[in-house]
Amino acid sequence: HHQCNLQFINLLYFSLPSTQVHAAKLKTGEDVVIKVQKPGIDASLKADLGFVYVAARVLEFLQPDWERTSLSAVAGDKIDEVFIGSCMTNIGHFRAAGKLLEKLESPVSTRLWIAPPTKMDEAQLTAEGYYNIFGRSGARTEMPGCSLCMGNQARVAENSTVVSTSTRNFPNRLGKGANVYLASAELAAVAAVLGKIPTMEEYLGYANDLNTMADDVYRYLNFNEMESYTAAADSAFPVKVA
Repeated sequence: HHQCNLQFINLLYFSLPSTQVHAAKLKTGEDVVIKVQKPGIDASLKADLGFVYVAARVLEFLQPDWERTSLSAVAGDKIDEVFIGSCMTNIGHFRAAGKLLEKLESPVSTRLWIAPPTKMDEAQLTAEGYYNIFGRSGARTEMPGCSLCMGNQARVAENSTVVSTSTRNFPNRLGKGANVYLASAELAAVAAVLGKIPTMEEYLGYANDLNTMADDVYRYLNFNEMESYTAAADSAFPVKVA
């Protein structure tokens, strides 16, 4: 053990296998948020990504049809349903989708599902007016949480073709016989608008505008700036780290 110049508050904001984020207080009294990262995680991630790259090249050689994984290779494929949600998304992704959908003059031709991962995201997006945009675009807004990604709650139509931001696309997870393309929220929103997987040019035609708004669109929910959470942190039982 070594001397630590801060006091952790018993409030965990966020957790992944590699990282945790905690509220803390410096000995001088300032409130801070501390990111605790697993030692050596950078090297581990680089090694894992290197393995994935090599494995992908080997599988592509063994199964040539798997080359059909780039955007250009599947551009034009008709899309029936689009899901923007799951723990793979954060509030910025929904703002980005909203900015793309805001340009529409009529509802999308696809069946569009919107499911923020948390109620906090839902509340903030509602306050910023994005749920109005989703409603005008004809989206089906789900209760925050897993929704389609869970596979045992809502389901897409049988044998439909879907663009999804969910974590997995193995057979029948989102719906019986569904053909699922995993994509970013931005690409999913464009696919919802066009009713097909866009070409690179079509995608950039919609998405390039987001670059000019990136600082505003991709803002995170900063818990240390939210009154309800700072109040909870102030009332939490402090844990001193020696």
